[in-house]
Amino acid sequence: MIDADLLLKTKDNLVKEIGQAYLNYRKFLLEYNKIDFSLIQRYFFDLLKKTEAGQKIINTIKYVLVDEYQDTNFVQEQLLFKLSSYLFSSLA
Repeated sequence: MIDADLLLKTKDNLVKEIGQAYLNYRKFLLEYNKIDFSLIQRYFFDLLKKTEAGQKIINTIKYVLVDEYQDTNFVQEQLLFKLSSYLFSSLA
């Protein structure tokens, strides 16, 4: 969930190359109408965070069950927190 444009602004050449490689990879995916699992997760997180539709989804969640929590990555954890945010706010 790091902004690749921020990586391009650093003075560290390796970090710049990583940022550029990631941007090239995303451009490739879009050009060929493809998507990978991590990008699906990121798009869904952005949908939940920034849109009216995302708020409607969050407001309809009644239960969140997570199996194998220790295997979640950062994006998945943020999705969990976002999806359960309505549940936690309604308890307060």
